[in-house]
Amino acid sequence: MNRIRCTTSTVGSGRILSRLGSSVAFTIAMVIGAASHAGAVAGYGDVAEDTWYTNAVQWSTDNGITGIETPCFEPGSAVSRGETAVWIYNMENQPEPGDFHSFTDVTVATQHAAISWMYFKGITTGTSDTTFSPDETLTRAQIATFLHRLAEKPVAPPHSFGDVAAAWQQDGVSWMAHTGITTGTSDTTFSPDDTLTRAQLVTFLYRYKNTPNVTINASTTDCDPNAETPADLLAASFSAVSAGSRHSCGLRTDNTVVCWGNNDAGQLDAPADTFETVSAGWLHSCAIRTDSTITCWGDDDAKRLDPPAEGFENVSTGGLHSCAIRADGTIACWGEHDWGEIDSPDGTFKAVSTGGLHSCAIRTDDTIICWGDTPAGGLDDDTTNARAGNYKTVNAGGLHTCAIRNNDTITCWGTNGQLDTPDGRFKTVSAGGLHTCAIHADDTITCWGTNNWGQADPPQGNFKAVSAGGLHTCAIRADDTITCWGRDYAE
Repeated sequence: MNRIRCTTSTVGSGRILSRLGSSVAFTIAMVIGAASHAGAVAGYGDVAEDTWYTNAVQWSTDNGITGIETPCFEPGSAVSRGETAVWIYNMENQPEPGDFHSFTDVTVATQHAAISWMYFKGITTGTSDTTFSPDETLTRAQIATFLHRLAEKPVAPPHSFGDVAAAWQQDGVSWMAHTGITTGTSDTTFSPDDTLTRAQLVTFLYRYKNTPNVTINASTTDCDPNAETPADLLAASFSAVSAGSRHSCGLRTDNTVVCWGNNDAGQLDAPADTFETVSAGWLHSCAIRTDSTITCWGDDDAKRLDPPAEGFENVSTGGLHSCAIRADGTIACWGEHDWGEIDSPDGTFKAVSTGGLHSCAIRTDDTIICWGDTPAGGLDDDTTNARAGNYKTVNAGGLHTCAIRNNDTITCWGTNGQLDTPDGRFKTVSAGGLHTCAIHADDTITCWGTNNWGQADPPQGNFKAVSAGGLHTCAIRADDTITCWGRDYAE
C-alpha cells in the first residue's frame, strides 16, 4: 500500500451533536468522524516543537483551519489566493457566504463559499471584475490588506518599516504592526512583496485571534513530500467504491484495493492482494479476496479485524462491526456487540448492510429484517411499515436506513432529515452519516439530508455506483473513474 497525501479538517458537527442525546451523539461522531491527531506537532513530521509557528499550527489543526492532514505541513511552501480564502473562511467558522461571486476563474468547489463570502464582505475585490486568480500566490502586503478589511479597517498609528512604500499597503501593515500580528522581517523591514508562506499565514491568523492557548500534541512521524496524493492513486479504473467515516476505499478493475483519507488506525493500509469487493467503515476496512476469504485492516478493538475463516460473497463494514454473507446465504457478523449489532438472524439472505450500531439484510424472499440499535429509534415498531414489502437493495447509515423496493422506488426510516426521499425510479441507494445519495434510472445522482460540507451536492454526469460516507460522498463515473465531494478527506 502506497502512502497517501490527503486533505481534511476537523469535524464541525458540534451544533448537530448538542441537539441530540449522548448515545445519538456517539453514533454521529463515530459515523461522520471525530477529530484526532497523531504524529509530530499536530501530526506533521516537518513541524518541530520549538518553532515560531508551532502553536499556530497546533491551533489551526485543533480548529480545522487549514484542512491539511498529510504527514507534511510544508511550512515554507507558498499559499495561493484560493487557499488563503479558505483558511480565513474556516477561521471565521464558515459564515453564510451571501450571494455567489462573479469570478469566472474559480473552479475548485471547496473555494466557492469562501471567496463568495470574502467578496460580499468587502475583504477582496478580485484581481479584476471577473477574476480572483485563485492559483496565484499571495504577498505579505496582500494578506495584511485582507485581514485589515476583515477587522473592518481600524485606524492605527503609522508603522516604522522602511520598505513599505505603496499607498495601498500602509493602513493594513500599520494595523498589523500595532496589534502585534506582525513584527516584521526585521526591526525596519516588513518585506511586503515577499511571497506569503504557510507558516506565515497560519501565524498571522493565530495572532489575529489573539493567540489562544493550545496544548501541543507531539510525538514522531515521517514527512515524505513525495508521497502520492489521492489524485495519483485514483488515476485508474474502478469497479467499486466505498465511503467510510473519514476515509474511502476503491476496488480497481485489476482487483487491487486502494484507500485514501484519514489513517488514524491504519484503515488505509490495504494489503497487497486481489479482491472481489471492499467496504470502508469507521476506523477499519474489510474486503473479500478472490478466493472468497475476508481480510480486514485498521482498528482491531472488539476484534473488528477477526472475520470468520470461511468463504463469503458479500461484506459490509459499519461503525464498530462488520457482517458478511456466506456462500450458503447465511450471515456472520463480528466486532462490537454492545448493541446487539452482530446478533444476526437465522435464515438465508441476498444482501446485508451494516450501519452505525445496527444492521439490515434482505432475505431470499425479498423482505427486510434489521437488528441492533439506533439511538434515534430506527428499529422501533413505528418503522415496521416503512420496511414492509419486497426489496432489491438495502443500505444502513449512521442513524437511518434506506432501501429500494422491487418497483425501483426508495423508502427510508430512522432519524428524520434523511427520510424525505425523492420521487422516481432508482438503481441504487447509499445511506451515509446524516445524508443519503441514490442513482436515478438515467444514471444521474441525487442526494438529500444534511449538507453542511457539500456532501449532498453531487456533480453532474452519469454514474455506475455511489457511496455516502460520514461527511463526504464518492461515486464511480460511467468511464470507471472516481469522483468525491464533501469534506476534503474524500479526495
